[in-house]
Order: sequence, then C-alpha cells, then structure tokens
Amino acid sequence: MDDTQTLMNGFMRMAVDNAALSGNLLIEIDETNLVPGQDLSVYPGKVFRRQEGAPGQAIFGTKFPNVSNENMQMFDKARVLSDESTGFPSFAHGQTGVQVWDVLLLALVCLCLLLTALSVM
Repeated sequence: MDDTQTLMNGFMRMAVDNAALSGNLLIEIDETNLVPGQDLSVYPGKVFRRQEGAPGQAIFGTKFPNVSNENMQMFDKARVLSDESTGFPSFAHGQTGVQVWDVLLLALVCLCLLLTALSVM
C-alpha cells in the first residue's frame, strides 16, 4: 500500500503542478527592443513602447501543454493497484462513485486557498 500511495501522491502532485503551469502564461521580454525604463508588469490594456530599429516582436508568450488528464489516468491506475494490493476495493470502504476530477478539483481548491493564505502573509 505504501508504494501505491506514494505513486498516487506523486501523480496527483504532477497533475496539480501541471494545471498551475498550463493555466498561466509565461512571458519573455526582449528589452533591447523596448524604450528603457518602462514598467514591465503586465495587465489588460498594457502598452509597451518600442524603440526604433529592426522590426520584430519584443514580447513573447509561452504556454505549457496541459497533461493533467494523463496524470489523473495514472493516478486512477495507481488507485486500482492500491485496491488490489490491500484486498479492499474502493467500494468496500465507502468510496463508491469516486470521480478522478472531483479529487483534482479538491486539490486545486486546496492549492488556491494555500496560495491566497501565503499572499496575505
């Protein structure tokens, strides 16, 4: 049970980490194309002033692919292995109808609450 629980914890952590990364946009800025001294914070309607010179993009967005579904499938497979190793299937201890996405949603809510608590400190 310890091995399968470790697997389940790992796959859940991977799914949550991937959801946090894929739900955001990473921004790369080439400051050589921008007028110096600008505030580089990003918000809706933000305008960046470019310098003269060769045309080209000064701001690039990078989006991570969302592979949380694959991680949750592996989590579910580890849960089945856990049921087999203990001899107690999930329905035997009251976990009928466990939905993988319910578990992921709960983990994301906990992560959001944790991040909110940390930002208040």
